[in-house]
Amino acid sequence: MKKPKAVLFDMGETLIRYDNFNPLKGTEKILGYADNPEGITAEQIQDFATELNREFNEIKDENNIEISCRSFQRLIFEMHGVKINKSPIETETMFKDHAWDLNLIEGVIDLLDYLEKEGIRIAILSNTTFSEELLRQDLRFFEIEDRFEFVISTAEYCLRKPDERIFYLALNKFGLDAEQVWYVGNSYRYDVAGAHNANIFPVWYNVDSSEPELDIPCYEIQNYSELIEKLKALD
Repeated sequence: MKKPKAVLFDMGETLIRYDNFNPLKGTEKILGYADNPEGITAEQIQDFATELNREFNEIKDENNIEISCRSFQRLIFEMHGVKINKSPIETETMFKDHAWDLNLIEGVIDLLDYLEKEGIRIAILSNTTFSEELLRQDLRFFEIEDRFEFVISTAEYCLRKPDERIFYLALNKFGLDAEQVWYVGNSYRYDVAGAHNANIFPVWYNVDSSEPELDIPCYEIQNYSELIEKLKALD
Protein backbone atom coordinates (compact mmCIF):
# COMPACT_ATOMS: atom_id res chain seq x y z
CA MET A 1 0.00 0.00 0.00
CA LYS A 2 1.17 3.52 -0.86
CA LYS A 3 0.59 6.74 1.01
CA PRO A 4 -2.64 8.48 -0.07
CA LYS A 5 -2.55 11.64 -2.13
CA ALA A 6 -5.42 13.00 -0.04
CA VAL A 7 -7.23 12.27 3.21
CA LEU A 8 -10.89 13.00 3.85
CA PHE A 9 -12.02 13.53 7.42
CA ASP A 10 -15.27 13.22 9.23
CA MET A 11 -15.67 16.20 11.57
CA GLY A 12 -17.81 15.60 14.67
CA GLU A 13 -16.08 13.24 17.15
CA THR A 14 -13.22 12.81 14.68
CA LEU A 15 -11.68 16.29 14.57
CA ILE A 16 -13.88 18.15 17.06
CA ARG A 17 -15.80 16.77 20.05
CA TYR A 18 -19.30 18.12 20.64
CA ASP A 19 -19.74 17.49 24.36
CA ASN A 20 -22.52 17.88 26.95
CA PHE A 21 -25.44 18.07 24.51
CA ASN A 22 -28.34 20.10 25.93
CA PRO A 23 -30.77 21.08 23.13
CA LEU A 24 -33.11 22.90 25.53
CA LYS A 25 -30.42 25.49 26.22
CA GLY A 26 -30.09 26.14 22.49
CA THR A 27 -33.84 26.42 22.02
CA GLU A 28 -34.13 28.80 24.99
CA LYS A 29 -31.48 31.06 23.50
CA ILE A 30 -33.25 31.27 20.13
CA LEU A 31 -36.60 31.93 21.80
CA GLY A 32 -35.08 35.00 23.45
CA TYR A 33 -34.75 36.54 19.96
CA ALA A 34 -38.22 35.74 18.66
CA ASP A 35 -41.76 37.13 18.47
CA ASN A 36 -43.79 34.76 20.64
CA PRO A 37 -47.38 36.07 20.87
CA GLU A 38 -48.78 32.87 22.41
CA GLY A 39 -46.09 32.63 25.10
CA ILE A 40 -44.92 29.21 23.92
CA THR A 41 -42.21 27.81 26.19
CA ALA A 42 -38.85 26.42 25.12
CA GLU A 43 -39.87 23.11 26.70
CA GLN A 44 -42.93 22.88 24.44
CA ILE A 45 -40.87 23.53 21.33
CA GLN A 46 -38.14 21.14 22.41
CA ASP A 47 -40.60 18.32 23.17
CA PHE A 48 -41.98 18.72 19.64
CA ALA A 49 -38.46 18.82 18.19
CA THR A 50 -37.38 15.69 20.06
CA GLU A 51 -40.33 13.66 18.79
CA LEU A 52 -39.87 14.94 15.26
CA ASN A 53 -36.17 14.11 15.38
CA ARG A 54 -37.00 10.49 16.22
CA GLU A 55 -39.10 10.23 13.07
CA PHE A 56 -36.60 12.09 10.90
CA ASN A 57 -33.65 10.01 12.11
CA GLU A 58 -35.40 6.82 11.02
CA ILE A 59 -36.12 8.31 7.60
CA LYS A 60 -32.54 9.57 7.26
CA ASP A 61 -30.99 6.22 8.16
CA GLU A 62 -33.32 4.20 5.96
CA ASN A 63 -32.82 6.40 2.91
CA ASN A 64 -29.40 8.05 3.39
CA ILE A 65 -30.87 11.52 3.08
CA GLU A 66 -30.03 14.64 5.10
CA ILE A 67 -32.31 17.31 6.55
CA SER A 68 -30.89 20.77 7.22
CA CYS A 69 -30.93 22.40 10.62
CA ARG A 70 -32.25 25.59 9.05
CA SER A 71 -35.37 23.96 7.64
CA PHE A 72 -35.88 22.00 10.86
CA GLN A 73 -35.67 25.15 12.97
CA ARG A 74 -38.14 26.99 10.77
CA LEU A 75 -40.57 24.11 11.13
CA ILE A 76 -40.41 23.68 14.91
CA PHE A 77 -40.72 27.40 15.67
CA GLU A 78 -43.26 28.42 13.01
CA MET A 79 -45.47 25.44 13.88
CA HIS A 80 -45.87 27.14 17.27
CA GLY A 81 -46.52 30.62 15.85
CA VAL A 82 -43.04 31.82 16.79
CA LYS A 83 -41.10 34.11 14.43
CA ILE A 84 -37.32 34.15 14.84
CA ASN A 85 -35.80 37.61 14.40
CA LYS A 86 -32.36 36.42 13.41
CA SER A 87 -30.81 35.20 10.15
CA PRO A 88 -30.57 31.45 9.49
CA ILE A 89 -26.83 31.35 10.20
CA GLU A 90 -27.29 33.36 13.41
CA THR A 91 -30.03 30.98 14.53
CA GLU A 92 -27.93 27.90 13.73
CA THR A 93 -24.97 29.39 15.57
CA MET A 94 -26.97 30.32 18.67
CA PHE A 95 -28.33 26.81 18.95
CA LYS A 96 -24.98 25.10 18.45
CA ASP A 97 -23.06 27.44 20.76
CA HIS A 98 -25.50 26.88 23.63
CA ALA A 99 -26.37 23.21 23.08
CA TRP A 100 -22.79 21.83 23.03
CA ASP A 101 -19.31 22.42 24.40
CA LEU A 102 -16.64 22.15 21.70
CA ASN A 103 -13.21 20.57 22.17
CA LEU A 104 -10.50 19.76 19.65
CA ILE A 105 -9.60 16.07 19.54
CA GLU A 106 -6.17 15.36 20.99
CA GLY A 107 -3.49 14.89 18.36
CA VAL A 108 -5.35 16.60 15.51
CA ILE A 109 -2.83 19.42 15.11
CA ASP A 110 0.12 17.00 15.01
CA LEU A 111 -1.64 14.92 12.35
CA LEU A 112 -2.50 17.93 10.21
CA ASP A 113 1.09 19.19 10.51
CA TYR A 114 2.40 15.81 9.35
CA LEU A 115 0.00 15.62 6.39
CA GLU A 116 0.93 19.14 5.31
CA LYS A 117 4.66 18.34 5.54
CA GLU A 118 4.11 15.25 3.37
CA GLY A 119 2.09 17.18 0.79
CA ILE A 120 -1.03 15.10 1.45
CA ARG A 121 -4.17 17.07 0.66
CA ILE A 122 -7.01 17.16 3.21
CA ALA A 123 -10.71 17.98 3.25
CA ILE A 124 -13.85 17.29 5.29
CA LEU A 125 -16.97 15.26 4.53
CA SER A 126 -19.37 15.41 7.48
CA ASN A 127 -22.82 13.96 8.15
CA THR A 128 -24.47 16.97 9.74
CA THR A 129 -27.64 19.02 9.69
CA PHE A 130 -25.55 22.18 10.04
CA SER A 131 -24.43 24.32 7.12
CA GLU A 132 -20.92 24.46 5.70
CA GLU A 133 -20.71 28.03 7.00
CA LEU A 134 -21.29 26.86 10.56
CA LEU A 135 -18.76 24.02 10.24
CA ARG A 136 -16.23 26.55 9.04
CA GLN A 137 -16.97 28.72 12.08
CA ASP A 138 -16.04 25.80 14.33
CA LEU A 139 -12.85 25.14 12.37
CA ARG A 140 -11.93 28.84 12.60
CA PHE A 141 -12.49 28.74 16.36
CA PHE A 142 -9.65 26.20 16.57
CA GLU A 143 -7.64 28.04 13.87
CA ILE A 144 -7.58 25.11 11.44
CA GLU A 145 -10.07 26.15 8.74
CA ASP A 146 -7.41 27.11 6.22
CA ARG A 147 -5.86 23.65 6.43
CA PHE A 148 -8.74 22.04 4.54
CA GLU A 149 -9.16 22.22 0.78
CA PHE A 150 -12.96 22.00 1.02
CA VAL A 151 -15.71 21.23 3.52
CA ILE A 152 -18.76 19.16 2.56
CA SER A 153 -21.77 19.37 4.86
CA THR A 154 -24.34 16.73 3.92
CA ALA A 155 -27.07 19.22 4.93
CA GLU A 156 -26.33 21.07 1.69
CA TYR A 157 -26.24 18.04 -0.63
CA CYS A 158 -29.32 15.98 0.38
CA LEU A 159 -27.36 12.70 0.64
CA ARG A 160 -25.53 11.46 3.72
CA LYS A 161 -22.99 8.74 4.50
CA PRO A 162 -22.86 5.77 4.03
CA ASP A 163 -24.27 6.50 0.54
CA GLU A 164 -21.30 6.17 -1.80
CA ARG A 165 -22.48 9.07 -3.97
CA ILE A 166 -21.61 11.66 -1.32
CA PHE A 167 -18.07 10.22 -1.32
CA TYR A 168 -17.98 10.47 -5.11
CA LEU A 169 -18.74 14.17 -4.72
CA ALA A 170 -15.62 14.54 -2.58
CA LEU A 171 -13.53 12.59 -5.10
CA ASN A 172 -14.75 14.91 -7.86
CA LYS A 173 -13.73 17.94 -5.79
CA PHE A 174 -10.27 16.45 -5.26
CA GLY A 175 -9.99 15.35 -8.89
CA LEU A 176 -8.62 12.01 -7.66
CA ASP A 177 -9.50 8.34 -8.00
CA ALA A 178 -10.83 6.42 -5.02
CA GLU A 179 -7.62 4.40 -4.54
CA GLN A 180 -5.68 7.66 -4.04
CA VAL A 181 -7.77 8.79 -1.07
CA TRP A 182 -8.25 7.65 2.53
CA TYR A 183 -11.19 8.45 4.78
CA VAL A 184 -10.87 8.96 8.57
CA GLY A 185 -13.95 8.75 10.78
CA ASN A 186 -15.24 7.50 14.11
CA SER A 187 -18.41 5.72 12.93
CA TYR A 188 -18.14 2.19 11.59
CA ARG A 189 -21.53 2.35 9.89
CA TYR A 190 -21.26 5.79 8.30
CA ASP A 191 -17.51 6.24 7.86
CA VAL A 192 -15.87 2.83 7.48
CA ALA A 193 -18.71 1.19 5.56
CA GLY A 194 -19.44 4.37 3.60
CA ALA A 195 -15.86 4.83 2.45
CA HIS A 196 -15.67 1.13 1.59
CA ASN A 197 -18.84 1.49 -0.51
CA ALA A 198 -17.00 4.10 -2.58
CA ASN A 199 -13.76 2.02 -2.77
CA ILE A 200 -11.96 4.54 -0.54
CA PHE A 201 -9.64 3.07 2.09
CA PRO A 202 -11.12 3.64 5.59
CA VAL A 203 -9.33 4.58 8.80
CA TRP A 204 -11.49 3.87 11.84
CA TYR A 205 -10.89 6.28 14.74
CA ASN A 206 -12.19 3.84 17.34
CA VAL A 207 -11.49 5.47 20.70
CA ASP A 208 -14.24 3.45 22.40
CA SER A 209 -12.88 0.07 21.26
CA SER A 210 -16.19 -0.80 19.62
CA GLU A 211 -16.64 -4.09 17.83
CA PRO A 212 -16.73 -3.91 14.01
CA GLU A 213 -20.14 -4.50 12.47
CA LEU A 214 -18.78 -5.99 9.24
CA ASP A 215 -15.56 -7.48 7.91
CA ILE A 216 -14.11 -4.47 6.09
CA PRO A 217 -10.36 -3.97 5.55
CA CYS A 218 -9.31 -0.79 7.35
CA TYR A 219 -6.78 0.71 9.72
CA GLU A 220 -8.14 0.85 13.25
CA ILE A 221 -6.61 3.53 15.48
CA GLN A 222 -7.30 4.91 18.93
CA ASN A 223 -5.14 8.02 18.64
CA TYR A 224 -3.64 10.04 15.84
CA SER A 225 -0.03 9.23 16.62
CA GLU A 226 -0.89 5.68 15.49
CA LEU A 227 -2.04 6.99 12.13
CA ILE A 228 1.11 9.07 11.72
CA GLU A 229 3.21 5.97 12.37
CA LYS A 230 1.21 3.92 9.86
CA LEU A 231 1.74 6.60 7.22
CA LYS A 232 5.46 6.85 7.97
CA ALA A 233 5.79 3.11 7.40
CA LEU A 234 4.48 3.40 3.83
CA ASP A 235 6.45 4.26 0.71
